Amino acid sequence: MITLSFTSATTYEICPLRYKFIYIDGLREKPTHYTTFGDVLHKCMLFFYSGTNPPTLEDLIKYYDDMWSDEGYDDERIKEYYYETGKKILTKYHEVHSKNYVKPLAMEKDFCVEYYDVKIVGRIDRISPLGKDVVEIVDYKTSMTKLEYNPNYSEQLILYQVGAEEGLGYRVGRLTIYHLPTLKAYSTGRVGDDIVNKYLRKLLSISHSIRMEEFRPSYGNHCKYCQFTDLCPMFSHMRDESEQGLTIRKIVDEVGELSKRKREIEERIRSLKAKIEEYAKSSGAERFYGEKYIMIREVVKRAEYDHEALMKILKPLGLWERVLRVDPKLVDEILVNADSALRDSIMKARKVKEVVKYVPREIKGEK
Repeated sequence: MITLSFTSATTYEICPLRYKFIYIDGLREKPTHYTTFGDVLHKCMLFFYSGTNPPTLEDLIKYYDDMWSDEGYDDERIKEYYYETGKKILTKYHEVHSKNYVKPLAMEKDFCVEYYDVKIVGRIDRISPLGKDVVEIVDYKTSMTKLEYNPNYSEQLILYQVGAEEGLGYRVGRLTIYHLPTLKAYSTGRVGDDIVNKYLRKLLSISHSIRMEEFRPSYGNHCKYCQFTDLCPMFSHMRDESEQGLTIRKIVDEVGELSKRKREIEERIRSLKAKIEEYAKSSGAERFYGEKYIMIREVVKRAEYDHEALMKILKPLGLWERVLRVDPKLVDEILVNADSALRDSIMKARKVKEVVKYVPREIKGEK
């Protein structure tokens, strides 16, 4: 059984090979200053809500000092900035939330849910009472970047809802992303079952790919922050100083230059064909002559259908699934056996699109 958390599933989505390095090969990443900072603030939230009453500000800051870690800070100025910022965040948080303090039902609560052949695990930052038989799920974010979070599309909160309800027996009434640096809460109601099931199916798909050992690397902006580039085939050639490796560098540059010229040539061809088409429409000519080539104008007609109109016609008849992608060929198959009323309705949704093609051909002895 494949075990997936939000973090591991997201890691696989971004780069399957990085997932393999971490979750299968067991390679560890060095802590960064922002992960260390986030870990410290999460511990402080756990301390803040550990008692029947909130701690004093002095006790909260002392705990912060005790939990502080220098791991991941390569620059003394950055470390000092984060340290002071952390104290300001906690001071403000204490000021706001100690007034109407409510002890949570749980903090840093682990869950485990089995969904077909996937074991879904996670840890919820905070579970608070919201009303009769319902709870609020709170996930703390500590990024110093000012982001606008949309809880309606948070797969992490969807997963936490599943964990809280299926794994811990709660009924979720509200889902909240709480951004600690700005003390701003982004909340939404319970996510609908259709959205939940869609995400669970996505996890099934990811688990299937893992089981099939599909671990190709994925190149993107995330590579700038990856700690495994020395093991990644996306970067192996960059380190190859052999004769063959150096030859490939030249070949890559040549292919790039040729591709650039190809795009320029294709753009020039489109521009020239547009001028011929303009002349064709004004003169009525269908065949065009040069000194070496003849250009023949061919018009290919293709049927297209209005998506919404066709759905309204076919769905009540149980035929919509057969043409879900609105493939004109599949629609034409329905037309063959359709009665006159159905045929007329479909034909009203039908449009004919003309695609103009120009076929260059070398002259061989005649024009």
